[in-house]
Amino acid sequence: MKARILKPSYGTLLLLATTFLMVLMSCKRSADNMNANNTTADDVAKSLDGTILTGNMMMEGDANELMLNYNSGSKIIIISKLKNAEYPNIPNMQAAEIIVSIYGLMLKDATSNQIFLLANNDTESIGKFARVKSILGNRANVVLIFGTTVINNGRA
Repeated sequence: MKARILKPSYGTLLLLATTFLMVLMSCKRSADNMNANNTTADDVAKSLDGTILTGNMMMEGDANELMLNYNSGSKIIIISKLKNAEYPNIPNMQAAEIIVSIYGLMLKDATSNQIFLLANNDTESIGKFARVKSILGNRANVVLIFGTTVINNGRA
């Protein structure tokens, strides 16, 4: 008995090729999304040579400064604003990840996954935060600040 060789039609080949490309592209997109979502605070802290704080935070501010009250006053971080700059409304956070660095701050609400990047207004800091933004999959905008002052109150 002779083996029968099937010759697929042009339409069948086109359908198979299209299906293969769609599967390939969706796998790549999923991998990119997973990388952005699985980025840890450790990755960002290493990129910024920063320190990770976790806990609650309250934010207050006026036209010139923002005051971040971390863990009921164990640390106070004063953020000096640039004149005439627009700043996002940063909410109080019950579960915050804060990265403190000489280049600026990253604030992440662990509940909503909202991220705020506050970079010092110098070339090196702007470059570091551009890198962080790409690590995070461009999920946050970088806002420029004049600088930060960290006050340790000695409470745990």
